[in-house]
Amino acid sequence: MKLFNTYGRRKEKFAPSGKNIGFYTCGPTVYAPPHIGNYRTYVWEDVIRRYLECSGYRVKHIMNITDLDDIVLKEAKKKKTSWKALSQKYGKIFLKEKRMLGCLEAYKYPRASAHIGEMVKVAQKLLRKGYAYEDEKGDIYFDISKFSEYGRLSNFKPSKKAKKVSKQDYWQYDAGDFLLWRGCNNKYAEACWNTAIGVGTPAWNLECPAMSMKYLGEEFEIHMGGTDNVFSHHENEIAVAKCASGKKFVRYWMHVKHLLLNGKKMSKSKGNVIVLEDLLRKGYSAREVRAALLSVHYRRRMNFTFARMERIAKYVRSVESAIKIVKKAAQSSKYAESDAQIIGAIKMGKHALECFKYNMDNDFNAPHILHHCCNLICWAQERAKRKRLGKKSAQIVLRSVREINSVLNVLEI
Repeated sequence: MKLFNTYGRRKEKFAPSGKNIGFYTCGPTVYAPPHIGNYRTYVWEDVIRRYLECSGYRVKHIMNITDLDDIVLKEAKKKKTSWKALSQKYGKIFLKEKRMLGCLEAYKYPRASAHIGEMVKVAQKLLRKGYAYEDEKGDIYFDISKFSEYGRLSNFKPSKKAKKVSKQDYWQYDAGDFLLWRGCNNKYAEACWNTAIGVGTPAWNLECPAMSMKYLGEEFEIHMGGTDNVFSHHENEIAVAKCASGKKFVRYWMHVKHLLLNGKKMSKSKGNVIVLEDLLRKGYSAREVRAALLSVHYRRRMNFTFARMERIAKYVRSVESAIKIVKKAAQSSKYAESDAQIIGAIKMGKHALECFKYNMDNDFNAPHILHHCCNLICWAQERAKRKRLGKKSAQIVLRSVREINSVLNVLEI
């Protein structure tokens, strides 16, 4: 099995330390319903997890929920509600929709606000080791000049004259010492904690390293997220975790490219979004939406249009219609097929599974697999229509399709 590791910017053989796989994925910031661009990442993460489990690995999946962030606090003020109530509301919507899209449950969904103690301990280690410092306002920053590997994940070298950055999310041209802990201010006093490093609130850069190391240890196999997380979030995570623990942290970094809407980046802040509810109201099923989100490889940008959505929905419906015909044959066909015909069905099923394994082992090339799955089921459908598909052959075909669909999970079978 090979996967693309963002850290080395190349495909690498997947060689974990054992059968137990630590798998951390960046979940949503819960201030509004996730849009389908967010769900593209979550669905791809689900497919990769399913294939790892199908390949015999035991995956411990941790997906954080960011309920403590500047944008959550701002939106709560704007809506005249508490940040806790707002994040609870949208956290529930996220979990409900994630299940609708056929994603497996994570082992745990840690919320940032429930892990302040762990974050404080990480910050204390960084202060003690000299990687972090406190400024005159009581804010704590990570000194990027102390970490020689800074910029490796995102492939850039920071300026030697870099200044500190108070924003929690920013671009490479703004790179500098990044925020770990913000001293309490009147603006967001309701989200402050009295701790050993002062009264304040943690920054995004401190949250994920603390939570991932708590549940998966100081070293684990895979960390995934959207490509927009590469810089600054994941670059900063690496700096925090490696310097705090002195360990490797993550072996494989994987990132899902953006979903565009009619050629433009989908963004909540710009109002350029489609949410799952919009598509369900138009009559598409959650499985059809999942199939659409998987229709382009995770390392390629996907341009979402309603023409594409309609085309894929029709494709899924036609395959499911063929499955019903083959199922009927598997239950009640009276055709007396020969041994040679059964062997032919076995070969067809085996070929489909070999194509499935070949494509998934090659950096999870799921878009090609649905095509092979369709070829198999359509072959069986044509034979069934001509009353030349026996029970055994139909059952062999359905068994192969079920195995493939146990990973893709886009068909009702």
